[in-house]
Amino acid sequence: MSSFIRVLALLMTLSFSLTVVANSTKGTQETILQHFQRHAPADTLFYMDGLGNPEISGAAENFGANNLQIDLLVNQLESINSKQYTAEIDFLVSLLKSGLEDKSDGLYDLSSVYGLHESMASAVYLDGLIPVVQLAVNDSQSLIKLFSHAGKQSGVKHQVQTWGIHDVNLWRLQTKQDLGFDLWLALAISDNVASISIMPDKLSKARRLDVLGLLPEAYSVADSQSMAKIREAEGYLTYSTGFINLLEIARAVSDPQSSKAGEDLIALVGDELLSDITKACRRDWLDIAEAVPQLVFGVDSMGLQGDVLDVDAHLLLQITDVGVAQALEQLNGHLPSYTLTAQDALFSAALGFDMSALVPVMSQLRSKMLAADFSCDELQDLQKEVMAMDLSALFIAASAGQGFSGLGAAIYDIDLATIADGSVVIDAIVSITTQYPELLSSLVPFVPQLSGVEIPSDGSSVALNIAELPPGITPKLAVKGKHFVIFDGPISKRVAQEMQFEKTNKLGIYSSSINYEKLGNMVSQGIGIFAGESGFKAHECADLHVSMATLSNTKANITMQMAAQSKGIRFDVNSRVKLPANSPSGEPTNAVKPGNYLLQTLAQGCEWIDVGTESIHADGTGQYEIINETQECATFQAQYDWQQRGGRLVFSETLSQARESCNQAMDDQELLTSQCILLASRGSGFDCLFIGSNDTDVIYRYALIP
Repeated sequence: MSSFIRVLALLMTLSFSLTVVANSTKGTQETILQHFQRHAPADTLFYMDGLGNPEISGAAENFGANNLQIDLLVNQLESINSKQYTAEIDFLVSLLKSGLEDKSDGLYDLSSVYGLHESMASAVYLDGLIPVVQLAVNDSQSLIKLFSHAGKQSGVKHQVQTWGIHDVNLWRLQTKQDLGFDLWLALAISDNVASISIMPDKLSKARRLDVLGLLPEAYSVADSQSMAKIREAEGYLTYSTGFINLLEIARAVSDPQSSKAGEDLIALVGDELLSDITKACRRDWLDIAEAVPQLVFGVDSMGLQGDVLDVDAHLLLQITDVGVAQALEQLNGHLPSYTLTAQDALFSAALGFDMSALVPVMSQLRSKMLAADFSCDELQDLQKEVMAMDLSALFIAASAGQGFSGLGAAIYDIDLATIADGSVVIDAIVSITTQYPELLSSLVPFVPQLSGVEIPSDGSSVALNIAELPPGITPKLAVKGKHFVIFDGPISKRVAQEMQFEKTNKLGIYSSSINYEKLGNMVSQGIGIFAGESGFKAHECADLHVSMATLSNTKANITMQMAAQSKGIRFDVNSRVKLPANSPSGEPTNAVKPGNYLLQTLAQGCEWIDVGTESIHADGTGQYEIINETQECATFQAQYDWQQRGGRLVFSETLSQARESCNQAMDDQELLTSQCILLASRGSGFDCLFIGSNDTDVIYRYALIP
């Protein structure tokens, strides 16, 4: 069963990768999106579509050569030891690998290879419970050839059936043992739209045609104009925009006969497995769901500044009850400015909560709950429980926290080298925002460890000499305006000083930021410090190094902010991603340079040790030798042909020789073909991940010899 779950995970990854590719380059008329929307039912549980952005098309082409995360995922899937789903896994892995290799020439070239429309328009949605991907295409045969090639490589049989007047390409996935039925991966192309779906083979012929958009939809997303309304109301661009329909999810569960998703649910699992909900409860639960009908999401802005892609997006959990939304809006509290940017901090987070609004808001929501006219016995019982609730503890908490409006923290730097020496040097800040900071200051002497501390009233700081703290930590405490701050380090000192002039706000409930590249680089530098002392084994070091390389290669700063608004709960996300640029020669920055290299590998304790030398030639050939542990002689040598395919290097041996000791002659060995995944590339060399026959990871560091 675990193998089946991994197959489903791979199917989801494949669908996601198709849509990511299809939202990466040049734009076109919105009529293409309307075409997709005519195929999707209005009661769909999930829908997303989008065009590309012509402004970033050139930069995005270079982004295709840096797919470390997907490369590593493919590697994990290839290593799955499953006899039951071997062919299916091989088929889906082949599709992903083909995309990765072709993306090495850029996303626009990829669209040409697969015959996609220059708009790169796409849509993903659920038709009932059946997932569907739609792509605009110019050449119908190129996409079919891609899937056919994967079928031939894996042994998954390709067949073409005629459904109605349409030819449909099918690949059967043998899932009957786990699901009770096989799945079809179906591909049909009509009116320059490719529809790809994974559907049970037990569906009726009419339902199959309906899923693939080959029958007219009775009432579609286009008919309801739901996407047009969402884009207009939220100001979303024509890039990826969509919604999760919470109301229809509730309807599918509570009243399955009334929706397409519910009918699919009955067809797949039967009536007996569905909970029996009374008509009264069904009506009441749907009324509640109508108050929170959708989660909508989309892109607000996207721009390229030099080599930095700046994207602003937001999600909105819609709340149609204006009274509830306005009550929640009163709870918004202070979010410090240092949590609203990821430029300096490794990580920051804040909770905003207006404690003075807690009691009136909870009283208002409680009254609204009790005033609701429910017919459902379960909900009536819930009303009785709410009526019997003792709110005295809430009143006491609200009274004790009167004036409190926010709590924030940020870490700017950690000196990992000092930790190895037994001390801690950290640059960090913690702040509490309150209308009465002097009251909080007056409570400090009552803390036993701070009994002698007096906080200056002029905003200057006082050192907290606490014996229990680790060596190296020297925090200071101050009141800066309406903010009670504790800080340690140069950056946090500057931030604390700036808070002197920061007015209290009601920006939201939560905010956070993370600098992935800075965090990854810091942790990578600390691997050798801690791993050696902890006695990590070589394969554990390799796993750790891969994780840190993935983090460092993300090169993104992410900030998020959550706030209650009149329309619901809004989540704002800003992402600043540094795109890889081509070298002056026009090659991708991860292009391997021909030259002579010193070979090193990670040993126990995460120490890099010399193991041999390698020469990579510009003509596509090369050779290497591995020395013995005492570095007296070479015990293995090989010659090969090599090529780079995106983020992978492929080595095909033309000569392979080995010996057990220095006084023996070299013996010819079986010729092998191996691959490695580029983890990090720099001017002085690169790191590459090889997968051993026993599914263990081995990392070689190629250090360029001057």
